[in-house]
Amino acid sequence: MKTVFLILTLLLLLASCQLENKKRDSEAVRTEMTNLMTSYLRDIEKMDKEGVISHFYDNPDFRVYSDGQEFDINEMKNLVRNEWYKGVKSVVFKNDSMKIHVFGPDVAQCFLKATEDITDSTDNKTYVNVEVSFLGLNDKGKWKLAYAHAYHKTVEK
Repeated sequence: MKTVFLILTLLLLLASCQLENKKRDSEAVRTEMTNLMTSYLRDIEKMDKEGVISHFYDNPDFRVYSDGQEFDINEMKNLVRNEWYKGVKSVVFKNDSMKIHVFGPDVAQCFLKATEDITDSTDNKTYVNVEVSFLGLNDKGKWKLAYAHAYHKTVEK
């Protein structure tokens, strides 16, 4: 009887350790995804085209859906390099909320709500509410954005 009790106690202890490890792993993934998003948004604000692109998962499966349009990796690279900052003097993000959901050790999703304050080359300001869902992947130890679905709405301030 003592042996059975000892075995059950050890099994419970092992299960408890595994749950604690999963929780710790989940927090590490959450931190990595938060760092990825923070770096990505910072590069957008710095108007660092190659910095923005460096966050993308350079793979044919990469996709962005933005306001009803679909973009693959090459189209997004072209868009960032040639269109995003045309006539733009500055971009400032004001995060309303950022929620990270961890699906596994190599996959996480971020829901971002923010306002973009965009100043053009003539100092006119445009305010855009942004809602985006990002999928992040750990690609050989480096977290990258593999998918995004975005909605933008210009608002008056």
